[in-house]
Amino acid sequence: MGRRSHAFIEAGRCGEISGGYDPRDTIRVIGTSPLSDVIVKIVRPDGTVLYFNAVKVNQGAYEDTITLSADELPGDYTVIAGQGGPETSAKQTFSVTEEAGRQQRR
Repeated sequence: MGRRSHAFIEAGRCGEISGGYDPRDTIRVIGTSPLSDVIVKIVRPDGTVLYFNAVKVNQGAYEDTITLSADELPGDYTVIAGQGGPETSAKQTFSVTEEAGRQQRR
């Protein structure tokens, strides 16, 4: 088995997140990797790329932060961090709730 990258996603606000994230929330992607740098990519529910960034790995760890726009689509977002195929990448999902999206559009 090869060396793998690992990712963890957390909200940029205190407290438990239940039912998903809201538009304007800050998403923090943190993880570990044996690589010198990783690509962090976030894909929207419709398949378009929301975010793409090359992040340096420092002493085996990396961190990146993005704030969702006020008009983000509700649904499941996919975060992919690493390089190449699944053996050196990590995948995680988070949701933006439909209710949150409707509240922002009012």
